[in-house]
Amino acid sequence: MKTTLRSLIALLLCAVMLCSVFACTPQETKPSTTEKPGEPTQAQSPTEAPTEAPTEAPTEAPTEAPTEAPTEAPTAAPVETVDVSAYYEDMIDLFERASNNEDHTAISAGDNTELACKFTLEDGVRLTGLLFEHCPTWSDNGNGIASFVVELYKWDSDYETTLMSNPLESEQFDEWMDNAECDFMFDRRDGYPSGTYLWVFRGLTPWIGIWAMYPADECDYFINGFETRDGQCGFRVCATVLIPE
Repeated sequence: MKTTLRSLIALLLCAVMLCSVFACTPQETKPSTTEKPGEPTQAQSPTEAPTEAPTEAPTEAPTEAPTEAPTEAPTAAPVETVDVSAYYEDMIDLFERASNNEDHTAISAGDNTELACKFTLEDGVRLTGLLFEHCPTWSDNGNGIASFVVELYKWDSDYETTLMSNPLESEQFDEWMDNAECDFMFDRRDGYPSGTYLWVFRGLTPWIGIWAMYPADECDYFINGFETRDGQCGFRVCATVLIPE
């Protein structure tokens, strides 16, 4: 009886010891089914693409274009300066002056109408200004004081091409009184050399114009860009010039 009891106690001790051994042995963890082996993580992907593309494109375009264009602009024709003491001042009619001053009429340049004249100066003569004889406003017809602008261009091929360039001289005249004389003196006091030019008179108000005289054989006259010799279109304008002594 005692032997049997001792045998049972011994078996129980063995069972307890075996359980302790299994409890202390580490178990292997199974890989998560949500992770895919070999797939790159988010921290890795941004480190590859930006390392190459930005280093090539900017190195070519800026190296060529800026080196050519700036070399031409400063080579424009230098401003010619002249000793005006070797010249005397004079006035040249840019229209055919009739013996009877009553043979004239007023041509309107109101509301941006362009009156113009193409003329040529002989060799040696220098242009210093323009004189518009008696610009009428028809007493302004009660619409306020008249305004207009006068421009000088170097003639180039035709009317439209000429006006595509910047004017050599330009001035606006405001608060104009009826039939006052317009003396348009250029900023360039030694004038412009001989050649072909175009003056343009453009009204900025409804009632402003230029007196004209018939016949019109001295120059080429224009109204809104169209050449005209019909009627009294010899605009009464004179050129202020310097002539060599």
